[in-house]
Parts: sequence; structure tokens; C-alpha cells
Amino acid sequence: MAGAPHSYYRRQDISKRAEGWGLSRDTLRDPSEYDRAYLDAVLREGSGETGVFGLRLMWGTLAEVSVRLSRLYPEQSAIAALFQKAFGPLV
Repeated sequence: MAGAPHSYYRRQDISKRAEGWGLSRDTLRDPSEYDRAYLDAVLREGSGETGVFGLRLMWGTLAEVSVRLSRLYPEQSAIAALFQKAFGPLV
């Protein structure tokens, strides 16, 4: 029911996941462009077969994810609003 939740934004795994999804810093040099492509891939992968997105997020990862999402949604200042804009309704 919760899609395919994983720690998609765990720093140690981002490059490996991105490469597996065909994303490269060589072709996506702008950080915002890379973050957008990565978010799109995360939403596809995290939705699994159910169409419901799931994300496992640990406290230690929150700051880094917020920075990445802030580049995509600079108009959002509150963390909850930022995550809702990126991932949809928070439950």
C-alpha cells in the first residue's frame, strides 16, 4: 500500500542509485537539473506497482534532502510544505 519506500536520499547511496537510473553528473551538471531528474526517478521508483509513493527518511538525512528540495522549490520555506510540494500529501 505504501509503494516501494527506501532511503532514496541517503547520501552514501545517491550516486549509485542515480547511475542505476541512467542519471549522470556529466550530462546533468546544474545541481537543480540533477536534483529534478533524481526526484522524478525517486517518485517513479518509490511508487512501485501501487501508484502510492513511499519514502523512508531518517533524521540524519532531513537537512540534506531539504537543501536539495529547496533548490527545486525556493518559494517553500517550511520543511513540511517543501516535502508536500515534492512528494504530495504527507500521511
